[in-house]
Amino acid sequence: MIVIKLNRFEVVSGKYIEEISGQSRIGYSMSDTTDFYDMIEWSKKGGYQGSIISFYDYNNGKIYEPFQKQRNVLYGPPVYLKNSFWFLQGDYNSGKITLFRYLPDKIL
Repeated sequence: MIVIKLNRFEVVSGKYIEEISGQSRIGYSMSDTTDFYDMIEWSKKGGYQGSIISFYDYNNGKIYEPFQKQRNVLYGPPVYLKNSFWFLQGDYNSGKITLFRYLPDKIL
């Protein structure tokens, strides 16, 4: 008989959790499907409500959201490289795109 222990996430939100290639412990989700290219259209319509990037720890069921939702701010999908998660944040209020390094030691 094989026994598998399943951890449940702290909050069930109905979001699709995607794999981050290169590791198997952390997944991620975005609050919507808007990407950087879509911001051109959103700016013509008066702005964008903002998005949230969430990281899901499959081992302990915790969910990490490094930033609160902000108007006209969105995120690119993360990649895993050299023991860190990397992702872009586009802040169209300030006209900046920032590359963030999210360290597993800080969230795990």
